[in-house]
Amino acid sequence: MSDKVAIRFQPQRAEIAVERGQSILDAALSGKLSLSHKCGGHGTCGTCKVQIESKTELPCPTNLELRHLTEERIESGYRLACQCKLTGPATVTIPEDPLRRVVRELLAAQRLEKLHENAVSVSGTATVADARIPQ
Repeated sequence: MSDKVAIRFQPQRAEIAVERGQSILDAALSGKLSLSHKCGGHGTCGTCKVQIESKTELPCPTNLELRHLTEERIESGYRLACQCKLTGPATVTIPEDPLRRVVRELLAAQRLEKLHENAVSVSGTATVADARIPQ
C-alpha cells in the first residue's frame, strides 16, 4: 500500500501526490494552488470550503466542519480543506473566491457595455447615413 494519494484539483487541472492522511489544504499549498484560508488552517473561519468527489470513503466531518457546513452541503461533498484528510485518490473542486467572482462579473459587464456602445455608434452612423425617405 502506497504512502501517497493523488489529489486532482479543479478548475486548475493540477494533480498532486501527497502523503496519505494529509489535509486537502496542505496538499493545495504544497502544489502552490490558491485556496483561501484566513485562519491558517485551524478550522475557525470556514473560508477553505471545497467540494470533493472521491470513490474512497471520506472521514466523518469534524465538529469544526459541522459548525461551518450544513448537512446538505456535506451530503453534496463539501468539506473544509483544512480539516478533511484524504486516505485515497480524489478530485477536489476549489470554488471561485466570492470577491474574485464579483470582480470578474463586473469586468465582463463592462466589456459587454463597451461592445454594445461601439456597435450602436457604428450602426448608428450607418443608419443615419442610409436613412433616406423614398421618393
